[in-house]
Amino acid sequence: MPLQIRRGTDAERQVLATAPQAGELIWVTDQAKLYVGDGTTLLKDLEAVTGFNAEDAQDAVANMLVAGPNTGISFTYNDGANTISATANQPQLLQNLDLNSFNITGSGGLNITGNSTINGNLTVEGKIVADYNGSVFGDDSTILVNAVEGAVNLSGTVKDNIVPGTADTHNVGAPGTQFNNVYVKNGVWVDGAAITNNGGAIELPAGSTVGGLTLGGVAEPGANVNANIIGDDSSTIINTSNNSVTANSVSASSVTAAAIDGDLKGSVFTDDSTVIVNSITKAIIAETVTGDLRGSVSGDDSTILVDAIASQIKGNVNNDTVDTGNIILNKNLTTGGLFLETEGDGEDDYDLFTVQAYNDGADAPAQQVVKTRGTKASPTAIQDGDGIFRIAYMGYGGTTAGSIGVAVVVDAEADGTIATNQVPGRYVVRTATAAGGLDEAVRFNSKQETVFGGPAQLKSYTTAQRNALTGVNGQMIYNTDTSKIQAYAGSSWVDLH
Repeated sequence: MPLQIRRGTDAERQVLATAPQAGELIWVTDQAKLYVGDGTTLLKDLEAVTGFNAEDAQDAVANMLVAGPNTGISFTYNDGANTISATANQPQLLQNLDLNSFNITGSGGLNITGNSTINGNLTVEGKIVADYNGSVFGDDSTILVNAVEGAVNLSGTVKDNIVPGTADTHNVGAPGTQFNNVYVKNGVWVDGAAITNNGGAIELPAGSTVGGLTLGGVAEPGANVNANIIGDDSSTIINTSNNSVTANSVSASSVTAAAIDGDLKGSVFTDDSTVIVNSITKAIIAETVTGDLRGSVSGDDSTILVDAIASQIKGNVNNDTVDTGNIILNKNLTTGGLFLETEGDGEDDYDLFTVQAYNDGADAPAQQVVKTRGTKASPTAIQDGDGIFRIAYMGYGGTTAGSIGVAVVVDAEADGTIATNQVPGRYVVRTATAAGGLDEAVRFNSKQETVFGGPAQLKSYTTAQRNALTGVNGQMIYNTDTSKIQAYAGSSWVDLH
């Protein structure tokens, strides 16, 4: 028999002043949506559990984005225009980023505070103000800084002063590792003494000595320079003692490195140039994500399948092709058992619960209920009189859950001495009286006896209707033409009084 539950229009839902009871079902007829009460929330504030359409999905996703929590970004939702505006506020990574052998490309600057370790090539267009660990190449692939040999190749152009970090401390070259030639235009200063150019000749300061040696020889360009590179603020950018590059920021169209330690701004690409982190749309695009996943899951049509906010599975569960063994819906009855709810008109063509089995034999599908005393870990035998299973048929006596009354109760009970593989039983049907109490209507005991709780009424037939029956010995009827109780014995109907 179909189950009819509470229903009404959406306009009625909006003005209902009493919160639905916990677990109460309400069907909104003009929107075809199902709501479940929680005992405290007004019906107008509840979320529908069925009938979720595209607009509802859009509103739910937009409200989730607006409500957050969001770090470094905020969203504004225009329901009428169906648009979401995002405002980024100093976005930053919330954890270390492992590029997994892929590249970072994009436009903009890379601001890093702290040490950066790069194993691989670093291609930079612009100025580097940082300590750097690794080789530096020119646009023509010429090695300017050789990290393997710990050398700086100054075959390019130096456009600013080279200043030592500490006065009277650092050297250019060393005994056994000298430069070949030094080219200058105007002069070389040794402390306060100047060696200058004088019309193609070298002008030494008064009192200078050469020691009988000439200054000369033609140097080969591209020789290594083993020296630190110092910034305008006297900070070390390239440190040759530990082969590192330290910079407050690195601006480059691309950076190639085995690892980058620090915050990263820009998109992330795979080796085949596929975008896996899109810094413009703020999205992670990947075929596979390995690890724990937190958040809602939506279908290809944007329908929410797993609602992370409500902690609910809202999509259909199809387990037809997957063998998961037993399904435990609730193993702790202190928090409730299995609760099925529907809402609809009495003419709805549906079944509340359907079990469909397929086999080639004569065996029927079975519904089994097993009762034990004790615990799951240590079960014990039941006792005579124990209830095994109860079915209670109830209905609303008014408009609230508090008006629910029991109409019929069917009990399966133990009826006799219990032993291994022997559980004698009885089946008892109890019906409610007009006063609301439950009285036993009929009992089928373990001796196969039928005990009626009240008068037993036989089916009534006229003589003509009785004669149309195929009589079976032991049948009993009430003949309304003769006002007699009759039984079929042998080949005829016999009056019993």
